[in-house]
Amino acid sequence: MFKCKFYAGLGYLREVLFLVGIHNHMVVMEAMYMKRIIVIIAMFYVLIYISTQSASEVVSFTIEESQWLESSPTINIGYDIDYAPIQFELDGTMVGISADYLDWIEKNYNITFNRIPFDTFEEMIKSLVDGEIDVASAVAHSEDRSEYMNFTDSFISVKSVALVRKDFSKTLTENTLMNESVAVVNSFLAHEELAKKYPNKSFVLVDSIQDGLIGLSIGNYDVFIAEISQSSYYTEQLSITNLKALNNIELNLFYDLSFATAKGERMIVNFMNKAIKNMPESVHVSIFNRWVYMQYEPLFKKEIFIGLAVLLISILIFIGIIILWNNTLKKEVAEKTQSLREELKKRIEAEKDLADLNSELEVKVIERTNLLNHSNEELKLSLQQLENTQEQLVEIKKMAALTNVVVGMAHELNTPVGICITTLTFLQNLSNGCIQKLGNHELKRSELNEYFSDVIKSYNIMDNSLTHTRKTIENFKQISMDNMSADVKEINLKEYLIFFFSELQEQINNKTIEVEYEFDSRLTITCSNDALERMFSNLFLNSVDHGFSDQKVGLITIHAQKDENSIHLEYKDNGCGIPESYQAKIFEPFYTTTRGKGNVGLGLNIVYNIVKYKLHGEIHCTSSLGEGTTFFIRIPITHDS
Repeated sequence: MFKCKFYAGLGYLREVLFLVGIHNHMVVMEAMYMKRIIVIIAMFYVLIYISTQSASEVVSFTIEESQWLESSPTINIGYDIDYAPIQFELDGTMVGISADYLDWIEKNYNITFNRIPFDTFEEMIKSLVDGEIDVASAVAHSEDRSEYMNFTDSFISVKSVALVRKDFSKTLTENTLMNESVAVVNSFLAHEELAKKYPNKSFVLVDSIQDGLIGLSIGNYDVFIAEISQSSYYTEQLSITNLKALNNIELNLFYDLSFATAKGERMIVNFMNKAIKNMPESVHVSIFNRWVYMQYEPLFKKEIFIGLAVLLISILIFIGIIILWNNTLKKEVAEKTQSLREELKKRIEAEKDLADLNSELEVKVIERTNLLNHSNEELKLSLQQLENTQEQLVEIKKMAALTNVVVGMAHELNTPVGICITTLTFLQNLSNGCIQKLGNHELKRSELNEYFSDVIKSYNIMDNSLTHTRKTIENFKQISMDNMSADVKEINLKEYLIFFFSELQEQINNKTIEVEYEFDSRLTITCSNDALERMFSNLFLNSVDHGFSDQKVGLITIHAQKDENSIHLEYKDNGCGIPESYQAKIFEPFYTTTRGKGNVGLGLNIVYNIVKYKLHGEIHCTSSLGEGTTFFIRIPITHDS
């Protein structure tokens, strides 16, 4: 194989030397230098070519191993059904990283693997020690296990990290970490290593990675230590979004996963090692990329390095040609340059004489022209900047409003939806455990009562969350003017408000609200009945929820006046008032100071949208602490409904 590469390199060198002949038309001395440079560079190319064509060493089998393979043995291999993405069971079939390695070995060698599933890692190891299976898949190597097992070379390495909830605010180190409530998966190697390192620490033991993640998510403990690949896989599968890894803490829990056999078995270990060594690198990378979400690439790849070297050499060749060619033309360029300099000198002297004659006139014309042009440019620039500023202000206001709406809505919906997802996951795991105990006739009456109690509590949590979500969405719909009736009619304002507020007061059981009307009972307004109803209902509810939050009795005064162009309304309550620092934000969507009481901050934004965009009017507010709040509303008499 090396001879083939060598001869291929010589052929490549011969082609490069052939190209040297195209330079024979150059000066003899320069051609000799050129050939020497190209020959040296071509030899370097040959070395690169030979190095890039080198193949990985193929590991051969001994006569004994070949005879063992020809006998078409069937190897019983056990696997943990719940160790994703390394290995797990999907629709009754073993899948994952180790499964892909076994599939490749079966395909390329005369051997069959009988895959035997185990519910737990402990059951698989016990079956291996008892001789019921030949191989255990994906076992981490340790000194203790080496006493009763043989291991193949590692086919993948895993790392354990510390996980906490995103709202965990403490700053931890590896030592202070052990002061918290820490959970690990029972009988995993991480548990064994941590138990040796911290013998006085009492760890919370969980049965599986899923139980550990769910328990951490709902707050059963503060820290969960688990493998990062498993954590990444199951958090996505379980839709858990409130966890994070403590990247500043290095636990030094690295494990090499191998295939394990009983202590006396060597043939299978030798075969598996050589089969994995013979596997192409591209197959290793393909298997890894298929199952591991986070992929890391080396800083410098061999192909990139070689490409850069070839590019650099090509650039050096080009630079060498340019330098040699430049030496050939150097004298000619120098002679022509000197001739041009003399001619240019004469021309400059002639032009200087002409320029001196016109310099004074040109200076005056140029100065006046520049002054006028400068003034015009400043004026144009100022006008353009003003127009741009106006457009930017409009766009900034639009984007700010849209951002507030999106962020507010996302905030209001994210929490209840997240609670529902977490609660459903908890119920699913709780139900699965109860069903399993029921099937095994192990379910106690106390456990069943506790299960029903947890189901009722979970139902109440989800019901409250979904009710809050529905209320938020209904209020959010009112922001849009599209779902509002477009029918316009003439309304007697006082009769309408008396009837409307009487219905609203019946919905308030614990407060007495009196409404006074200070305007002519014959005053009418022509507008959308739906718009008027939503505007006054949100003003009234705002007074009840905020102005009279600490009062049992309240007074609302409505003043109205009509001129030839507009109707002026004053809505005033004698509540607690609004602090001055809040008044600039009260019409923004999702702005509220009582979010903890169930308010979402859309009421006054709906009022503002109705007045501004449905009634084409104006609204502003004045308020003083302890003296109440007044809203001033102007509605044009003629407007597009």
